[in-house]
Amino acid sequence: SLEKKRLRDREENYLRTIQREKERSDDLLHVILPADIAAELKATGEVRPRKVENVAILFADVAGFTSYCDSREPETIHHDLQDLVKQMEILTAAYGMEKIKTIGDAYLAAAGLLKRTPDPALDCVRCGLAMMEMAKTLPSAWELRVGVHCGAVVAGIVGRQKYQYDVWGDTVNAAARMQTEANPSSLCVSAETWRRLESQCEGRSLGLREIKGKGEVEVFEVLAVRT
Repeated sequence: SLEKKRLRDREENYLRTIQREKERSDDLLHVILPADIAAELKATGEVRPRKVENVAILFADVAGFTSYCDSREPETIHHDLQDLVKQMEILTAAYGMEKIKTIGDAYLAAAGLLKRTPDPALDCVRCGLAMMEMAKTLPSAWELRVGVHCGAVVAGIVGRQKYQYDVWGDTVNAAARMQTEANPSSLCVSAETWRRLESQCEGRSLGLREIKGKGEVEVFEVLAVRT
């Protein structure tokens, strides 16, 4: 009887350990992936790629980040960048958007991807303008360049290690190009996206710019959202 009890106790300890590890694994998966995507991955072992229309992509990048890094210790750089990204994540959630990833000092987010919204381009612009103002108030006093573009994207997961839900397509590339056209503390969009925004935003044309892969494109700077 004592031997049976020891075996039962050992089995219960194993089961509790397995359950704790499963919960830790689930928690980590939900940190890495959006909730719906994590549920699909757990249920089927894969994530079906999707083409989603009317998605707005936001790219934000720190102006002068390379020179900033040249004169600071790694711990300081990491602390300041962590502080910035945490605040950007808060704003992303506040405007109903999804953080996709960070790439060095660049931040990529989407509106209308997993949760439909009436005006994803406007959500991105509101969020981008708020991010620029927030960055100035941090001890690092960073200035952001922000680009926004709206259109169709393909979304999914590639690979089997270090899962990451990602987006691809011309819309993503165009948002990245708009970010490179922006001056520090400014937000730029293409003429196509500006047509969605002009009734609700203040802005100005920056004229035609030669955009890689696009040719000459008229670029607009969004100055404010009309209240």
